[in-house]
Amino acid sequence: MVDMYKSMYGSFEKLFSDNYDTWKPCISTILSAMLALKIVTGEDVKDDLPIGNSPANIAKRESYEKRQALATTAILLSCTPKVRIHLSGITDAKAMWDTLTEQLSSSSSFGRREVSVPHLPYSSGGVPTNARQDAEVAGGYGYYRICI
Repeated sequence: MVDMYKSMYGSFEKLFSDNYDTWKPCISTILSAMLALKIVTGEDVKDDLPIGNSPANIAKRESYEKRQALATTAILLSCTPKVRIHLSGITDAKAMWDTLTEQLSSSSSFGRREVSVPHLPYSSGGVPTNARQDAEVAGGYGYYRICI
């Protein structure tokens, strides 16, 4: 059974360790509908809010706080429990976003390790040949370095 995140703006599969690249556009759409996407991307920051106690300034700060709360809630609830561990103690939406990007995006190497995998020679037709004999003729086995 697929673990789904559901909101009034839509539903999609929750974030787990290897679906970040499909989760991100879905949660981005939800955050955009909540008018909170610019908070997580850093385009809308608390330091840019007006100071003073005019009703307009108070309303802008309250709007920001509400959108911040909506963003942190959406991000947290759209993650599986195993992913939520990475967000423990983080209460800022942008910090949550950055943490998940750093740790789970396909371009991140966090939590991955590089290993050498033997590459066995193949015939010109792409069909495996006698690998040991071909390797001896070629001077030995080759290795691919991959991240897992």
